[in-house]
Amino acid sequence: MSYIGSKRSSSLVSFDDGTIGSGVVFPAGHVIQTNYILSTSISDDATVNGTTRIGTVNVEFNRKLANSYFLIYIASLIYRPSTSGQSNLGYQIKVNGVVDSNTSIMVKDDNSWHKVGQFFKDTTTGSVNDTIKIESLYQNTVSTDNVFKQTTIIVYEVVS
Repeated sequence: MSYIGSKRSSSLVSFDDGTIGSGVVFPAGHVIQTNYILSTSISDDATVNGTTRIGTVNVEFNRKLANSYFLIYIASLIYRPSTSGQSNLGYQIKVNGVVDSNTSIMVKDDNSWHKVGQFFKDTTTGSVNDTIKIESLYQNTVSTDNVFKQTTIIVYEVVS
């Protein structure tokens, strides 16, 4: 068995079974876990008219560290049939089933199909083992049948 650290210490990393002992301190910026969904299902497609639609695609996991933040990447293939208004793309975060916040940014203001992606840093606080749910957020500021499809969400939990 290969170890880093002392076998007598509670701070070990075993390469054979992929476990980490208690007492291990990770440096700031270290990725603790990665969770993702790559949606190709037609049932996940969404048409949005002058409203916000949340939760068509989501990722759910348990938080590993209390002092971490989340880097969230969300991308979607978006169609806009008109240049009026704009399309916004973002996410909503729930902690233990309760909405904590949502964030979006303007990603499209033309009339065409494009795959658009955006990174967000979310500093929602919490406790170890909190259930975190990141949900897609699609928004169209006018009623023009914007289409969102093939959405990808990737979430990195990172040490603060």
